[in-house]
Amino acid sequence: MSLRDVRLVTAAMVTWDVLVQALNRGYSDYFETVHTTVRQLQRMTAAWDVDLEGSAVALSGDGEPIGVGLLGLRGGRAWIGGLAVVPEWRRQGLGRALLDRLIAAAHERRARHITLEVLCENEPAIALYRSAGFYVRRELLSWERSPEVGTLPVPAARAAPVEAASLIADFDAWHAQPPCWQRELRSLRPFLRRLDGWALMEAGRPVAYALTLGQADQLTLVDIGISPEINVRSAARPLLQSLQLLHMDSVLILHNQPAGDPLNHVLAALGFRVDRRQYEMRLALVEGDP
Repeated sequence: MSLRDVRLVTAAMVTWDVLVQALNRGYSDYFETVHTTVRQLQRMTAAWDVDLEGSAVALSGDGEPIGVGLLGLRGGRAWIGGLAVVPEWRRQGLGRALLDRLIAAAHERRARHITLEVLCENEPAIALYRSAGFYVRRELLSWERSPEVGTLPVPAARAAPVEAASLIADFDAWHAQPPCWQRELRSLRPFLRRLDGWALMEAGRPVAYALTLGQADQLTLVDIGISPEINVRSAARPLLQSLQLLHMDSVLILHNQPAGDPLNHVLAALGFRVDRRQYEMRLALVEGDP
């Protein structure tokens, strides 16, 4: 195996099947096995504004996909929505070649900065990103609550089902910290019809909401919003208690919650535990970008 025979091409030049193969093989030994399909990848690239012309695929001498890097773009912001190299081709410089290709594409598209997420324990990847100039901007927490923790008390106020699309009118104001790009409103909109909405009401109007997705014995809290006019604890606690009581046999999951968000204190108090931690890393592409 030699990098001399490897070709880097834009993701727009290969088929969806090749893209899927590159992602699935590159993440085959990830902490959670990734197995995406063409349809899932097409939905993801559309929802996350992935620029296939700016994204890259590495092909071996015999044309096999051995690496991939996906570049997302929104206005002056760019992010890496996935960077993976198949296990047998790692530690040969291919990851850095893909990373440099994505950074160059972001530059060409006049992005102000580029971000990515990496598991805190993935030291080789963190070293790679630091060598390219990325720095840790903040930490993102993924929370999990198992049914074995026990049933929560019945809250005085119960969350009621509400159409998901009706709950996001004040999305930005209802989040104490800006969400990561996967949980921005633009990322969520294409999936709203698949999500269940729950709202805690006060004086006839919502003061807190949750968008959820139920799958088998798991309930994913896709998004939680709290009105800035109410105390986070007094609103989030009954909202989460209601959801747990409605799904007592399910594992409750919330991904990529900014570590500085006050909602984390409520999650910990209700028996959620941090399942994994990620760094959100950032590289400024123009002078003066914070």
